[in-house]
Amino acid sequence: MSGDDESASKGDAPTTPDTELLRGEEAAAGAPPREAFASAREEFAARASHCRADYSTACSSFSKSLSASLFMFFATLFSTIALGAHLQLATKNRIGLSEYLVMNSVSGVLHSLLGTQPLLIIRPTGPITAILTKLDTLADTLSVDIDQLLAATGVCVSVLMFTIAFTGVSTHIQRLTPFTHEIFACFVCSIYLYDGISDVVHRFMVNNLENFAVSLFDLNLALLVFGLSVQLQGARRWAFFPSKLRAVIADYAVTIAVVSATLCSYGLDVVSAEVLRIRLPASFAPSNEERPWYSASLATASMTTWLAAAMAAVPISFFFYMDQGISALLCQLPELGLRRGTYFHSTFVALGILNLCGPMMGCPFVTGSLPHSPQFVRALSTHQSDGSPVVAESRLAPALVYLLIGLPLLAPGLIKAVPEAAIDGVLIFVGYEGIVCTGLWRRLLLCVTPKYDVHFPPSMRAIRATRVRQYTLLQVLLLAVCWAVNLSPFGLAVAFVIVALVPFREKLLPMLFSSRELLVLDGPKHASDDAPMATIRDDSSHFRD
Repeated sequence: MSGDDESASKGDAPTTPDTELLRGEEAAAGAPPREAFASAREEFAARASHCRADYSTACSSFSKSLSASLFMFFATLFSTIALGAHLQLATKNRIGLSEYLVMNSVSGVLHSLLGTQPLLIIRPTGPITAILTKLDTLADTLSVDIDQLLAATGVCVSVLMFTIAFTGVSTHIQRLTPFTHEIFACFVCSIYLYDGISDVVHRFMVNNLENFAVSLFDLNLALLVFGLSVQLQGARRWAFFPSKLRAVIADYAVTIAVVSATLCSYGLDVVSAEVLRIRLPASFAPSNEERPWYSASLATASMTTWLAAAMAAVPISFFFYMDQGISALLCQLPELGLRRGTYFHSTFVALGILNLCGPMMGCPFVTGSLPHSPQFVRALSTHQSDGSPVVAESRLAPALVYLLIGLPLLAPGLIKAVPEAAIDGVLIFVGYEGIVCTGLWRRLLLCVTPKYDVHFPPSMRAIRATRVRQYTLLQVLLLAVCWAVNLSPFGLAVAFVIVALVPFREKLLPMLFSSRELLVLDGPKHASDDAPMATIRDDSSHFRD
């Protein structure tokens, strides 16, 4: 262990202390905000003290870093390609796959090498795709240039993000409890499930038997990637093969699944030529090859463009605050085992800069990504004999992810052999893996499991089963509300629904549940909650119904 890691393990790692929360509250109340912005500088300085360890760890944990990088490369690349291709079709090549890959790669490399929390995965996400679709529609409605509108919106968004960091508002994201974390995580992960499944179903909307047969083959490829990823991900629990081999299989689960599906897609000559495969631009150029990379001259932008950009920037920044804040919070939870500090202010500064520069080039916004960020931390983790995680924290692992994402633009032949159905399988797996890791999912299973066969976590045995079910069903109801808003014409308002969960938790939930029940259901995670599965009979000493 390096000297930096030793100091971190002794509690000297830079974290966001309660005094910073006080600074943020004072700034919000009108106190001089200089200290709040100084905390961002302090975060950059604190992370710089770990610079040597950030690179030495990648060398000492090379296999773990490589396997985690390949897993996140496939998980991020395929979803980025899917979202970029969708937007390219929706905007008629104004913004598309080229811009998505360039922004994902360049901004990611810069953030991984210079940012304070390199393990936070940043990328153009599904909600950002919806935002850009609405901006394109707004540009047509107002008869303004989409490139100018996007660039002007980037300027306004970056100003608001700098303001968030300057005033210390980013600290208040720590007020969110698992009640909100779980709803938001399940909402975002279910979007990946929805996208993957809907793409598979859409292929069956054909009018002849030949295309139906190809769609059926695509379904099998998607199921192969998903099923193989799930099975291989659990290889560490197998009773056969040496433990080191099982660990390697689990680390490369998604990679093995994608390679297997690609090989299978060429196994049948009768359908191999008909299988839809990843389509990439023929050259390193924007999706609209008639425009240069920089085409947004803000000096000639009309007042209508600036007013529209300023109005659009408010809900966009509001959503970025929630999405980025929760992503940073969930990938830096204490139980994940990061030892080099937690960072909030500085990540908003970094994203403010990236979201200023990217739209100037006609590229999309970026923000922290769920479920990829906590999944990346878990992929870099190994567990000690007592079950505590040790994370191979480095800058090279995420940098490799983003470099690989940009590689298809320079050598498209490297990725064009992969079937599009494999993308859907990875999307489904990423969404599934993110959902089943939440406490909401585990409690939901308890609600539908016969009480004589259920394993109740030790921390829940002091409260009634009925109360656990009521709490869980309330979360499911609020998750359904998020989806209802998301599918409505006012989809951007889902950010307001998410943030409304904070006063709901602080003001209304204590009226529905006692403080003792909330401590168990919404308090700090108990280590014993992850104990091995065991059958516990319905006994009052264990759990009261």
